[in-house]
Amino acid sequence: MKKETMPWLVKITKPPFIALAVLALMVINRRIVPLDLIFASKTVGAIITLLGFSLIIWAASLFKKVGTEILPAGKPSVLVIKGPFFYTRNPMYVGMTAVLIGAAVWIGTLLSFLGPMLFVGIINATFIPYEEKKMERIFGKKYLKYKNQVRRWV
Repeated sequence: MKKETMPWLVKITKPPFIALAVLALMVINRRIVPLDLIFASKTVGAIITLLGFSLIIWAASLFKKVGTEILPAGKPSVLVIKGPFFYTRNPMYVGMTAVLIGAAVWIGTLLSFLGPMLFVGIINATFIPYEEKKMERIFGKKYLKYKNQVRRWV
């Protein structure tokens, strides 16, 4: 299998920065177009956000525990398939998406829910395909078996 080409977005940034940029757009949008929704809830939004952060921390701690690379542009040395990776191949991205969904519920505008969709679209189109090709090259059949058993998202 030939070496994958790193997309320009993977070269210049990291997914948490994309999530922060999307969050900033959501907050700015709230100021410009304050279309409040009936089901906006700071409590529910905070709970979803905390669950998202917890998932990110759990998944990242497993990478640290086994001593493998966490950055998408890096080269992983261990295939992590335990913990949240048993349920989703991308628990950190799922966690970041949950944080953005929680923020959208907290903000409470209809347009704020476009933020999580924008984040998923960017990650799904650039980071994940690059990472999956790299994982196939590095881990081969072991990764392909894992990929066939565990969903990309949830």
